[in-house]
Amino acid sequence: MSSVEKDSQLNCLLAVLDGLRESMTASLQELVRIPSVNPKYPGVEYKDHVGRESEATAMLADLYSRAGASVDVFAVEEGRCNAVGRISGRGTGKSLVFNGHVDVVPAGDPSEWTKAALFSGEVIGSRMYGRGIRRRLVFRVPS
Repeated sequence: MSSVEKDSQLNCLLAVLDGLRESMTASLQELVRIPSVNPKYPGVEYKDHVGRESEATAMLADLYSRAGASVDVFAVEEGRCNAVGRISGRGTGKSLVFNGHVDVVPAGDPSEWTKAALFSGEVIGSRMYGRGIRRRLVFRVPS
């Protein structure tokens, strides 16, 4: 494949991602709004948090499925599910595997969150805020 063809494919992919920006942002916000605090973290009351990871996992499993992946959901213990999605390669091609990390550590003192609420998923400028968010919302690579 020539470099011109590779550039053309990359530009097509980036255009598709740009078109999905709003739905991807909304999905991420929905995921961030699930307070999936690890119930076994020291100082966390287990019964208050168990099951929230499974809520986040259910959302990821749905996203994987909508992307065309076969999905396996399994529990490491009751109320603490994980999902793995797989899109098989064609012929001897490689497969694509999706696996999300859904638990977060406790957020600490809510008053120390100065930009947005702990599990808000609020977007300010090019950043989303909430427990577990670390990246800017940038989908387009500058030429």
